[in-house]
Amino acid sequence: EIDDVFSMTIEELLNPANIVHENVRLGTNMPAFVSGRHRVWGLTAFILHHFLMEVMLPSILTFRINAEARENNAAAAAAAA
Repeated sequence: EIDDVFSMTIEELLNPANIVHENVRLGTNMPAFVSGRHRVWGLTAFILHHFLMEVMLPSILTFRINAEARENNAAAAAAAA
């Protein structure tokens, strides 16, 4: 079902404040994403959650680690000069 068309940024989707886990049949917890009055739930949220955790989050973390390493190397080079 589609109730409305809206968008969420990657930052919004990865923000823990916007991720809830809803109890569905037989005690299964399913992820859902909330943004204002909008909610992404069901299979869409399930697929999106796995994509974010398996593809986006590792890429973001790798990028941040590499950026920190570059900054540390630059600071060490500046201190040595």
